[in-house]
Amino acid sequence: MAGISEAHSCSRSFAGQLYHKPSISVFPHPEVIQGGNVRISCGNALYSHATFHLFKGLISQPVKVQQPSSFQSYSVVFNISNVQQSDGGSYSCVYCISEDLNRRCSLASDTVSIVVAAEVYPKPSISVSPGELLSRGENASIRCKSSQQANGEFILRQTVFSRTYRTKKTASDEVVFPIGQAKSSHAGMYQCRYCFHSDSAFYKRCSGYSDKAYINITGECLPSPSGQQV
Repeated sequence: MAGISEAHSCSRSFAGQLYHKPSISVFPHPEVIQGGNVRISCGNALYSHATFHLFKGLISQPVKVQQPSSFQSYSVVFNISNVQQSDGGSYSCVYCISEDLNRRCSLASDTVSIVVAAEVYPKPSISVSPGELLSRGENASIRCKSSQQANGEFILRQTVFSRTYRTKKTASDEVVFPIGQAKSSHAGMYQCRYCFHSDSAFYKRCSGYSDKAYINITGECLPSPSGQQV
């Protein structure tokens, strides 16, 4: 099944919005490779018998992308599998509580975005200068180079923290990410790739990730000897 498809606008009225908005988050990352999987979690801290609804686009013009959760709970996870370009966009959720014949819902959550990246270009090379073993306080740089493409946006990812470390646009086919005064937080595994944005803010064409480069931090970067006797 290719992602979650858009359905007709929700015909139910979310009137009587008496509850606080739910939380919303995306796992493992708001950017997902086309064909991959992503999860959107919605939750509230007060009501254990809430039913959640997930929407794509503005809640004022709602488009339901998945049926409400089949169980009532403090939170629910909506799974989007085999993500496709059409799954990119902004998402929000609400929760509703039914009591007798009354159905009251929360305000809409904040929005989260899913950006779909299609890997269509060859991966770049990556290297660390002066080397992968650095002294604390030493200056270094990470170089990423594409063999074919220019005018892209290079993304450097530090995997040890599972985060995007830096991004940089360039008119060239390579980019250098400087590391000043190396410290413990600079240690870890790095990969890079480059991307080109499409007309849609939620879709871009990218290379695969580079091979892995490592930075290890050891000791202190001592000053040069002054020649004075101790």
